[in-house]
Amino acid sequence: MDSPLRDALFGFALSALPSPLLQFGLDFAAAAVQEQHPSLGERLRPFSGARIAIDLEGVSRSFLLAFSERSGRVSLCLAEEGEKASARITGSLSALFALLEGNADGDALFFARDLALSGDTEAVVALRNALDNEEIDLFADLFAALGPFALPARAATIAFRALSALAERAPSFEKAVFPRPFPARR
Repeated sequence: MDSPLRDALFGFALSALPSPLLQFGLDFAAAAVQEQHPSLGERLRPFSGARIAIDLEGVSRSFLLAFSERSGRVSLCLAEEGEKASARITGSLSALFALLEGNADGDALFFARDLALSGDTEAVVALRNALDNEEIDLFADLFAALGPFALPARAATIAFRALSALAERAPSFEKAVFPRPFPARR
């Protein structure tokens, strides 16, 4: 689901959160997804050492996806200035969410120019194939890792998705929440 509200909130968080807090969230998300999809790391093991930079449109930071042969794990971290990567993916947050969750075909995103690739495309294609073979639901994977906090988080997400749907259907979210201007105070 293409959600402007989700993209705006995630884009703001990715740009504005302090680096240590954001890195904690990235570590948590990577571990949660791999816990639910252990074959993901195994599929990417032949590409150990590959490092894919991820540049998101409208986000002031870059990210680095690295494949570890030793642990068979995938790590996601903030990229340092000038850090070397074997490949680079550039695109919108919504395109990358759609690719991650299998809601869009990577080739279609590339040919529609929603994603741009450079560098070692073999590693990027391996990542895309690994993602295509998994049924990733990012929010469900994160909830599974929350244990006893999963139920309140799931309720908050249902409310968030309802607001996102409302924002998509309304010409302006503000007009949907406040359909008429407030009368002027005298």
